[in-house]
Amino acid sequence: MCIRDRLVNAITARTRRKDFTSLKTVTFGDETAVRPNRWASVISVVVLFLIWGAFTGSKLSPIHVPGPFQGDTTFTYTAQNAAGATDDATVTVRVHEVGAAVDDPVVEPGDGFAKNDVARIGLYRSKIIPMTANDIGGDEEGYMIIAINGEPIDANQAVQTDNGRISMNARGGMNFVPDRGFQMQPLYLPSPERVVEALIEVSRDGYRNFTLLEHLGWSLFRVLAGFVLGLADWGAARIDRALRADLRAAECGWLDRVTGGWQGAIAERDADLAARLRARIAGRDLDEGGGDRA
Repeated sequence: MCIRDRLVNAITARTRRKDFTSLKTVTFGDETAVRPNRWASVISVVVLFLIWGAFTGSKLSPIHVPGPFQGDTTFTYTAQNAAGATDDATVTVRVHEVGAAVDDPVVEPGDGFAKNDVARIGLYRSKIIPMTANDIGGDEEGYMIIAINGEPIDANQAVQTDNGRISMNARGGMNFVPDRGFQMQPLYLPSPERVVEALIEVSRDGYRNFTLLEHLGWSLFRVLAGFVLGLADWGAARIDRALRADLRAAECGWLDRVTGGWQGAIAERDADLAARLRARIAGRDLDEGGGDRA
């Protein structure tokens, strides 16, 4: 049982029905086993909004899941030159909101052939940091990075740092990915207040050179136009069916009249033949009767 169900059961325990109906389980055709619970409906909506706010970093929600790392973080790398000597240097990474104007961290280059370096990365982004670009002899054959924070690293391997993960690709490039946390990116799921702000911005400034009323108006026009065209098509289909029925009735009437005339002529002919046959039979009987009396 989830936390929401336990919370609903605790709140509705005193007002819950305790009759025979409450003991029923949902069965096919038994609608009395299903009863609405207003408290459960309200709590479900509130919990959904809390979850929405918790996973988007909303200021309206009192609880939040861990979000992406933002700020400055550092890690140390160990470089080895062509002569086999090693030296350590520190990389300072500034993670900021995408599109924000931020400056690079200011660091001292340090002593030795491995020089300290800086980088900037946007939230939910990653970046290949050229750590050896400013090192003395970094472009020489055999110069390589052999460890991150004292942990050995090689091609296609990764090392977890305090606020991110750094991996080495097959070419020796170092890709740093800051911790992304569990919150959703605003591009895919914005916070509730951001949705309200966007609605106000679109209603005030429009979208792609058209106001919100124009977008809604054209959408409504397309719906109504589709309804009218569908109604016209339905009416035309009914008229077509009616015309086809009238045409079939007219064809049937014409056939009935034609076949009726034929039937009348046949009936008259049959009646005439029958009358002639009866007359001939009657004449034969008269002739036979007269001969007997003679």
